[in-house]
Amino acid sequence: AVHERVHAELGRSQLRAAYRASAFGRLQIMFPMVGSLDDIARAKAAALSAREELAAEGAAMGEVPLGIMIEIPAIAVIADLAAKAVDFASVGTNDLCQYLCAADRMNAAVARYYQSLSPAMLRTLRRVIEAFDAADKPLSICGEMGGDPNAALLLAGMGLKKLSMSGSAIAE
Repeated sequence: AVHERVHAELGRSQLRAAYRASAFGRLQIMFPMVGSLDDIARAKAAALSAREELAAEGAAMGEVPLGIMIEIPAIAVIADLAAKAVDFASVGTNDLCQYLCAADRMNAAVARYYQSLSPAMLRTLRRVIEAFDAADKPLSICGEMGGDPNAALLLAGMGLKKLSMSGSAIAE
């Protein structure tokens, strides 16, 4: 219980700081490791609470879109519902693939099962892309797939408009 209170207070402090910073420029908040609609609702409630506290204090704030990382297969499966609940999302392809394939890419004994271009992964990504496109919500991809030229072409062909990658992958 103490552990949860410490994390809740840390999260509240970070949300308050983000909202304060929003007065000085464009800012978005993205919640990681979201696994359910309940997770989204709790995250949004925490953000709203922090925003309301600051508003009551007279703090200046800008508009702050709220989004999620899609890294857990459970949220990818209900991407259509998630898209209605958030302003934007980014697919964390490294984690999503690892969890979808049940294979730790850093573990040599099972790394061969980590297949980012497997039909299961591509079908999952296509459904997430279609769900966010249908909801007219921004979606991006981050992770190694974003920096892989072949995967990037494939993702663009599936309708993805935004890729995130390391600086060293941009030229290729």
